[in-house]
Amino acid sequence: GVNSPSPVPPYRVLFPAPSHLTPTKRESMAAAEAKPGSFMANIQKKLSNGAEAGSRAIKIQTLKAEIMMKENQAKSVKQEMGVAIYAALESSDQEEMARIFGEYKAKVDAIDAEIATKKLTMTELEAQATPRE
Repeated sequence: GVNSPSPVPPYRVLFPAPSHLTPTKRESMAAAEAKPGSFMANIQKKLSNGAEAGSRAIKIQTLKAEIMMKENQAKSVKQEMGVAIYAALESSDQEEMARIFGEYKAKVDAIDAEIATKKLTMTELEAQATPRE
């Protein structure tokens, strides 16, 4: 038919495979890739290590941003507590102050635990980034 695909891809008509890359050379290049310690294997390993390092760096930056957001959240909860506890302070209501403080302390402690977990994860990622020779 008129629209049937040609057996040779159009780019191969314009840019044929280099004649110096005979099938035997292609096969030997493929074999070189498979051998551990070969030039190609070393390049592949370096590229893989670079990608892992980049991924680790992104994760670390994400964790730093999340930690900052959690620290701001903890600050906001403490400010809310100040507003909530003000009337109890004014009237010297010790029980109400203790109740309000306990309620908000639990919220802050939960946020602090999340921050600690994120910091630990970040420390582990940074330790992986340190080369071990």
